[in-house]
Order: sequence, then C-alpha cells, then structure tokens
Amino acid sequence: MGIVEEFMASKRVEDCFRGAVAKKFAGKLKGLIVPHAGYIYSGSVAAAGYRLMKKGDYDRVVVIGFYHGGTEEHSVKVQIPLIKYILGEEIEIEEKYVDKTVDFEVDDRTMVVASSDLSHYQPLEVAEKLDKRTIEAILSRDEEKIHQEADACGIWPILTINRLAKKYDWQPKLVDYRTSAEVTGDKSGVVGYGCIGYFERYL
Repeated sequence: MGIVEEFMASKRVEDCFRGAVAKKFAGKLKGLIVPHAGYIYSGSVAAAGYRLMKKGDYDRVVVIGFYHGGTEEHSVKVQIPLIKYILGEEIEIEEKYVDKTVDFEVDDRTMVVASSDLSHYQPLEVAEKLDKRTIEAILSRDEEKIHQEADACGIWPILTINRLAKKYDWQPKLVDYRTSAEVTGDKSGVVGYGCIGYFERYL
C-alpha cells in the first residue's frame, strides 16, 4: 500500500478537517500554500485551506512540490488525500516538482497548491518571529522580499505560486498558522506550519 492509499484508508484525513479552523474569504479560491508534515502535526493547518475549496468549482488541481531526497517524496503525496476528501476521487491532480521558479497557464477550472513548511527546529519564540516575517513577505507578493526573508523548505513552490498570483492578480490571505509545539508540547525546537489562500479579486 502506497502513502496515498494508506492515508485514505485511515481516519487521519477526517481528523484533519475536524481540527481545522473555519474561515470565509471573498472571491474564488485559486491557490493555496499548505504544509506537508505528518497529519498529526500539520494536517489541520492544510485542511483549513482545503475546506475553502468547493466541489464542482475545479476540474484540475496542480500540486507543486519539491524533492527532499527521500525514496518516496511526500511533499505532494500527502496533499492528495486531503484534496480528494473535498473534491472527490474523480478530480484530476497534476504533480509538479520544481527546483526553480516556473510559470504555466491556469484556467478558470484549475486550482494551484504549493507545498511548504515554514521554519525548522528553532525555539518557539524564534520560530514565531521567523514565520511572521515569512508570512508577511508572502502576503506582500514581492518576489525579492520572499527570496530574502522567507524561511521555508518549499521556497520554489512558494515563488512559483507567487509568480502566478502576480500574473493573474490573486490576492493572498493568511488562513491559519501553528507550530509543532501545539502537538508535542516541546518548545525547544519547533517546525512552523502556515496556510495561505490566494483569491480572485472580489469586485
């Protein structure tokens, strides 16, 4: 059983959505930055974004990840069960792995997901400051600022979705932010998890 089948066969996906915050934003959701750690740590942060998707609004989801170097890359794979939970098994999912900023066309029926965690293994107080800076850089849509200030493992997926956001004038909004300390209780070395949604400009 592969990683996707394993997750779908468990109740962990459902638990992610049960623990996700519920928010509303104006405009159609076109993109997300979501974390990719184990579901127990970051699944609810990712689910907070995925629950903003509406079944029937999309024909295709492009998931942008990157290679950590493992035998079975998880930055994209962990997203698939969460996407299918909301949009259904029939949704077309395109996996795209990047090691640079790329550009591609996005039509009205396409959703884009960039997979990235935030800061890694810093004391909680330090992590929160680093992550605040990263999130502010992403929300600015300033490519140079993201390059200089973002502390995130998936910097190329983030820069790619940022390029698309500027191209199509999507507006980024913070959906949720947490750290691993909320699960482990260990504040000495935490990982930051953020979810940012990109929305069509609401007129």
